[in-house]
Amino acid sequence: MAAVTARKMGYDEDFLDGYTIAIPTPSAELSSEILFDADLRDGYILDYEKYSVVMNADPQKRSAAVVAFMFDQEKFKQTKRARRWQLDSRIGYDDQLDNDYYINNPWDRGHLARRSTAGWGDTRTEAQRSANSTFFYTNAALQHCCLNQDEWLALENSAKEWDMDSDGKILSFNGCIYGDYDRTIQPQGRDIVRIPSAFFKVLAYKNKKGQLECRAFIVEQDSFSMKDKNASSQPSFDSMTYQVSLMEVEVQTGLVFDEQLYEANPLKYNAPDPDNSLNIVHTPERIEVFNPSDVIGHGDTRQTVKDDIVDIFITLLNLSEQEPALTLMNMGTQPIDISGWFVLSGKGKQFAVPAVTLNCGESVNILLTGYDPKDNSMLVLKDSHDARIDWVHYEPTGLNTDIIRFVTPARLLE
Repeated sequence: MAAVTARKMGYDEDFLDGYTIAIPTPSAELSSEILFDADLRDGYILDYEKYSVVMNADPQKRSAAVVAFMFDQEKFKQTKRARRWQLDSRIGYDDQLDNDYYINNPWDRGHLARRSTAGWGDTRTEAQRSANSTFFYTNAALQHCCLNQDEWLALENSAKEWDMDSDGKILSFNGCIYGDYDRTIQPQGRDIVRIPSAFFKVLAYKNKKGQLECRAFIVEQDSFSMKDKNASSQPSFDSMTYQVSLMEVEVQTGLVFDEQLYEANPLKYNAPDPDNSLNIVHTPERIEVFNPSDVIGHGDTRQTVKDDIVDIFITLLNLSEQEPALTLMNMGTQPIDISGWFVLSGKGKQFAVPAVTLNCGESVNILLTGYDPKDNSMLVLKDSHDARIDWVHYEPTGLNTDIIRFVTPARLLE
């Protein structure tokens, strides 16, 4: 009788063919918070189907410091949401947050290893088993429902459908970020815990040439991201999702990633090279991300952004089907010549701006003739040198195009 080979559990550092990518390790400072138990792999790694978790055991956190996850896009299977959330009996009850912290409040049990993305394998049975394995509270995070079902969901969808790789194999490292002034939650009769101020996602894969690539993202859980579940009910001028350097994730979390990933990440944490051919203005770099096309790769030139120094704002957005338009206003103290400026749609269509000078408090209306808001999600105001001055992003799905929107630019609220 043939011997039965034991099924390998957890994150596989050799998942990417030709590369060995170690699971992130805690820095000396973070190590004091990590849950250690001699029965766990290496004393601190909890293994599940297709992913592993390193837990932060700080009594006011009790969440995943990192979830190391892997998936193969070529082996996705249709799976059902067939399992309820449960505690992991391998660690203490007091080392994880149970349903008391998620019930009768706006905080979702945000999957860090996503169920549908975990639903892959050689067979449907294997895929279903992997999907079921994501329903442990160690894999959940306190995510506001409006973030979990909007910004975080958008990033999760982008990761699942990532198309910059060569073979469909993706590594994903996800986890919580805590700040200096976190919100807290305390169910009746339970201990108080901190709510993450942000979440990170790091993707690693082989590009079309077979070379290792890495992209890192931070999604902020702030008052803007908790406002609504999609931008169609209130246009959002702030950006809650950023592409960042891997070093920023390390600084924010205390996690140390495999050395190969730092070199495979295109964003800079320190000052760029003297010639600065990539037009990097600020470091650490943070690139606002709304669409996959916004993600910066190696050798990509950064756009010039002046929305923090030029006081021309989009203050009114009219998405009427008959006459779509927007209004620009000078909200500064000096006259500004807007000759040669233009509005760029998400589909690349340009709309000319009148060649006028706007004095303080003056505004001008821009007709967007031929613009279909259902086909776009972004409008960008650019000056004559192609620098971004202001922008608006909205969710086109189910859009009521007869609504006129008054806009308060986020940078005026800071």
